[in-house]
Amino acid sequence: MSGHGCLLTLVRCRSLLMTLSVMILGNGWAVAQESRQVSAVVGFAEHEALGEVLKQQVRDAVSRRLEQRTGHEVLWSDMPDTWRSTVPGGEGQSLTPAMCRQGKLDLGVQGLSLWIEYAKGTYLIRCAVFHREFNDVIMSRVVSVVDRRLVVNTVDRLVQRVWRPVGEITGGEGGSLVVLLAGSGVRLPVPGSPLEVVAVLERRDGRHVQPWKGKFLVVREHRDASTMTTGVVDAGQQVPAFFRHVGTPRARYFVRGVKPRRGPTRIRVISDMDGRPREACAVFVSDQKPGGGYPGGPPSGLTDEGGYFSVPFPGIGFRYVTVACGFFSATKAVASGQGAFPIVFKMPRVSAIKEMEASFQEIRRRVKETEDWINVTTEGVNRQVVSADEAGIEKAIVTLQRSPDWQKFRHDLQELQKDLEKDAASEGGRAGVDKLVAVVQEELNRVSRDKRNWQANIDRTEVNLRTIKATRLVAEFKTAREAFKWTAAVSALEELSRVTPDNEDAKKLLSRLQRALPEHSPRHAMARRQARDGVRAESAVDVLSSWRATVKEIRVLIREDDGPVLWELLAGLATSIKLVADEGGAVARRVDSAGDDLSDEEQQRLENRLKAIKDALSGLAAVQKDTKTLVKDFFNQ
Repeated sequence: MSGHGCLLTLVRCRSLLMTLSVMILGNGWAVAQESRQVSAVVGFAEHEALGEVLKQQVRDAVSRRLEQRTGHEVLWSDMPDTWRSTVPGGEGQSLTPAMCRQGKLDLGVQGLSLWIEYAKGTYLIRCAVFHREFNDVIMSRVVSVVDRRLVVNTVDRLVQRVWRPVGEITGGEGGSLVVLLAGSGVRLPVPGSPLEVVAVLERRDGRHVQPWKGKFLVVREHRDASTMTTGVVDAGQQVPAFFRHVGTPRARYFVRGVKPRRGPTRIRVISDMDGRPREACAVFVSDQKPGGGYPGGPPSGLTDEGGYFSVPFPGIGFRYVTVACGFFSATKAVASGQGAFPIVFKMPRVSAIKEMEASFQEIRRRVKETEDWINVTTEGVNRQVVSADEAGIEKAIVTLQRSPDWQKFRHDLQELQKDLEKDAASEGGRAGVDKLVAVVQEELNRVSRDKRNWQANIDRTEVNLRTIKATRLVAEFKTAREAFKWTAAVSALEELSRVTPDNEDAKKLLSRLQRALPEHSPRHAMARRQARDGVRAESAVDVLSSWRATVKEIRVLIREDDGPVLWELLAGLATSIKLVADEGGAVARRVDSAGDDLSDEEQQRLENRLKAIKDALSGLAAVQKDTKTLVKDFFNQ
């Protein structure tokens, strides 16, 4: 087997082992979905100078180069006829990402397109690399070769130059991000080189690709042959929030070097209000980050009528560009290369004091809107309190508790105060600044007052709601008690205790009622049953025959503190006493009307009857009094 064949076999075996490890370990969606092949599309013009031997030599050389760089097998396919306009003999149309995806160049992170033709004794070679995650195509220039023996080496070198290494951020350490470059034998970007970044996030609604627009990382140091640490331009700064998903299983961050370009990079300055270009803005260029404040010294140049300025770059890397317009200045780090350039600076057209006045008016407007919202909501709450609409009041409280951002108001106003003091010497003079400072302080006091009133309004509404609920629950308890529905009465008391946690009387009554309702013993159960039967007597004769037993059972219930059942018995006791009293009146009237006509025996019988009635009335009245005393104490009446 040839050396080339052994290399291909080794690569395929490594690819198979990596695929099997993914299947076995299940190491997340991103790794499992990654292809272990590199797509390559090749096209050869129809000419006898481009024979099958040369074609195979080109494929073999490119395969070796890509398999060495990526560690993956190269999957070749023929170039579609529709792509012929993108090659040297075509009409100059650019190869687009959409065309690359249709040509299946998106199996891996990068895919290669190669075209070779022969015209007028010269081989014309052009290649392009499609970057799937960055969704762009990097095309080489057209290279001309006369000697056939140099074609294969030229293609190899051209692919090596165009095939830019792509890395992946594997983790973060403090203010740095660790990047691992794919493949082997990769030449790492030198420290200080800018890197473009794109994030690929897998969410429930699908795959999201988010480029870090207009910004870049910088290579800090090399750890080994394939690992380097990177960070933001300014050392010491924290990693931006864009990288907050680093290390999570459903997020991947890809990086690549900004295309090397030693020429100037353009910036453009426009108005932040209407986007019109800003001419004659001063531009300061430096290799070190400038200090704070307005830049000093002569500028590097001025923007032209289109708002453009070309930033010179003596080498690959980045420089700091500060644009100054009027009282305003802004600084950005600008990299050499294409990326998302030109860099746009949006600059305001108003003076510092005017901008601060506008900022203050915006804060005041937000505070006024908050006040209006609180007033409208409070008016609605008051109407609902009057109508005792509990549901409406509860909804209004929830609405009020959506706290206006008082802290944000205070922070914005305090920051405005600091800016005013810092720019005291700017346009408007000290007097103008002092006047605005005083107005801002008044607004701060107003915000503090509004916050106190807002909280007091919520507290007052909650008190009103508790009062309305307590009134309703007390009424529900009384209704349930009158109907002897003790389960409903307990529920009303339980809710009343929750609504008014300081209501000790309600808690005491609830506890006493819950203890009294269950039957404490068989004797207690019998006393309930017989007492209820005793007060159901429908005639004086029935009452006189059973009152002693009834009184005895009621006494048992009194000892058991059975307030609920005693409450039920009060009406029956009153009825029994009335029946006996009416019977006593009838007997007394009979005695008076008969006078001396009664026989001794009849006289004695009637006297005995009156004595029995008197004893019954006395016993029933006594137990009625004790029952009322316990019921009054039990129900806090």
